[in-house]
Amino acid sequence: MNQTDLTLERMSEPAFFVSEDLVRDTSPSARYFLPELRLGEPVPSYLDITEPHGEFTRGTLEYCYHRIDGEGGATVLFWPKIQQSLTGWQLEGVIREMRELLSSMMLSRKEAGGSFRRSFCQMFRLVDHMDFLYKASRNGAIPFRPVTMDLAGLLRRSFQEVYPLLREAGVEAVLDSCPSLLIPGDELLLNQMFFGLLSNGAKAAQQGDGQLFIRLRSLGSAAMLNFSNMDSVGAEERMLSLVEDRCVDDTPLPGDGAGMGYAIIKHIAHLHGGTVLHVREEENLVISASLPTGPLDTWLGVCGPRIETGGGFPLAAVELSDVLPSSLYELEDFLD
Repeated sequence: MNQTDLTLERMSEPAFFVSEDLVRDTSPSARYFLPELRLGEPVPSYLDITEPHGEFTRGTLEYCYHRIDGEGGATVLFWPKIQQSLTGWQLEGVIREMRELLSSMMLSRKEAGGSFRRSFCQMFRLVDHMDFLYKASRNGAIPFRPVTMDLAGLLRRSFQEVYPLLREAGVEAVLDSCPSLLIPGDELLLNQMFFGLLSNGAKAAQQGDGQLFIRLRSLGSAAMLNFSNMDSVGAEERMLSLVEDRCVDDTPLPGDGAGMGYAIIKHIAHLHGGTVLHVREEENLVISASLPTGPLDTWLGVCGPRIETGGGFPLAAVELSDVLPSSLYELEDFLD
């Protein structure tokens, strides 16, 4: 046994000795972490150790290494890389586990009161938003199925659903819409965008005089959907605070939300080829969503089935859970 063999066999750290691209010796812990290291055989292809120090990956695990060149070969020391952030599969696992826990909570609390059910919907909304943004980070992961549809009709149906609920929350909403407006759109995503904008507008209205104005118009080749708290004192500051992008280093304060809702709204608009902006009209701040009204693209893509993410609750109950009072969640017909 030569001096190199004796040194590596006694080492507690993972290390191996390479000469002429062949593995000549390994420490016990190196054989534990990398059982592919076999004496007299070539270095495994995933082991890129050409630099004096760096990183390599084996499966889903990452390692750091340090190479020491010497007479007759090189000794490579390595160690597992310390994980400093969530990986994609860990985040997906967190979302799945939270959904399962929330479902089990609801099954075990069938007689729960309105406050519990409202908090449950708020948690489901948070998980759903986190899941949406995670999927949005992977191209094509958000199911997008546009058809030729009447946006004005969709808004009227959704508005009729939430109008009495908003009144219970102290918000008087007014919808001013053209009779019909055809666009290529995904009804489920557009409804989610509408409720998201409605939730932000209602929060601002609750802090003011309770007025919320919604307007849908055709402007050239675009559908313009505007939300505003016109004639409300301080409305501009309230609306702006809800839609401005925070600095990535800012930590949301209690009650500020997680800052995901407006990002999802903008992503849905982007999927439809549109934009979401805050603009000024006669010294009032207006949140404006612009969606193209051009003909539907005839190209068809294959998508899997949609997954129910609302925990069995209506979309309005989940998306507006930050706005609506707990008393509404005590009504069984509201949650059916």
